[in-house]
Amino acid sequence: MSILYCFSQVTQPKSPAKEVGDRSGEGIAYGNLGIANDSLGDFKKAIDCHERHLKIANEVGDRTGVRKAYGYLGNAYFRLGDGPLSGYI
Repeated sequence: MSILYCFSQVTQPKSPAKEVGDRSGEGIAYGNLGIANDSLGDFKKAIDCHERHLKIANEVGDRTGVRKAYGYLGNAYFRLGDGPLSGYI
């Protein structure tokens, strides 16, 4: 079983966390998908996932999740070369 096959299975619209109403778990899943997309070089998709993670983390009051989402968003924007400080480093 290839990594791309496994990745395609977890990116399906219905996740177990979403099906059972676990908003925190859904946010974590979006964060993990963002990390995977970042690793694959799809920074725009990574940013979308991290923004979803950030929104859910804010909704459920997950301060650690908010911190992580902002950090991963910063990394993705930096790697995309589209952040306010991208020209300084």
